[in-house]
Amino acid sequence: MTIPEARRRALAECCQRYNITVIEDDAYAALSDAPVPTFAGLIPELTWYLTGLSKCFGPGLRIAFVKGPDRQMTQLLSGVLRALTVMSSPLTNALARQWINDGTADRMLIAIRQEAGIRQQIAAACLTGYPFQADSAGYHLWLPLPGLVNANASDIAAKLREKGISAVSGAAFCTGNLPADALRICLGGSQSRQQCEEGLKILAAMLADPIHFSGMAI
Repeated sequence: MTIPEARRRALAECCQRYNITVIEDDAYAALSDAPVPTFAGLIPELTWYLTGLSKCFGPGLRIAFVKGPDRQMTQLLSGVLRALTVMSSPLTNALARQWINDGTADRMLIAIRQEAGIRQQIAAACLTGYPFQADSAGYHLWLPLPGLVNANASDIAAKLREKGISAVSGAAFCTGNLPADALRICLGGSQSRQQCEEGLKILAAMLADPIHFSGMAI
């Protein structure tokens, strides 16, 4: 899910009114099919903006970028990073810069978005009738569970992982005491479209027959 523009503007106005610092982790921004204003664009004087290459281009590219509220604050952060890590990998930095400058990164992103879109289409076909939410070029889908199965989301996620399906319960994304009764299913981890489709068919079959989750905690 992506925070829509109207909600972003309302949050930005609130942060500006009370002088609240924003840390904007925009790791998946390059995949979105509906770009929205960033908080760094709405309230740049209050926002630390972070993005990187490992999520959208490949986990081996462990490089990220930070834009601070102003030059002084950014220099302070640079000092802290030097004290903690000395520096990032020069080889990774050089590779990332080369790919960005020569267009390789753009071509990779187009291919990755196309593949993610195809897998989302596969998910839509396999999970017809189940009210999941997803970005059309995203790696994941969000599947609410209320009314589908009578079992704990964390236990269901563990059961699915035993079947080779990458699933995480809503509790992993909750900062309070009332986690969403839902699952995040990863489509990007499968090595092929066929493997992705097989996993989704297994998921659909398990959801269709509650016996798969019998005896699990409620």
